[in-house]
Amino acid sequence: MRGVYTKAMYEGGKQERELAQQYRDWAARQPGAHVRTRALLNAIANDWEREAKQADDAAKRDKLRFD
Repeated sequence: MRGVYTKAMYEGGKQERELAQQYRDWAARQPGAHVRTRALLNAIANDWEREAKQADDAAKRDKLRFD
């Protein structure tokens, strides 16, 4: 659902962290009765955090390789 996106060289996981924060904000706004929805949104945020970590690692590898 993210679609096409671009990144600057060595950017890392900045975009993914922003998406993770967006999902965490949505989870925080869920009423108390929507426990499953809140849990799902937090799980998606955790996935984005994992993606951010992978992007950070890739950026570090690329920097070492190309600089």
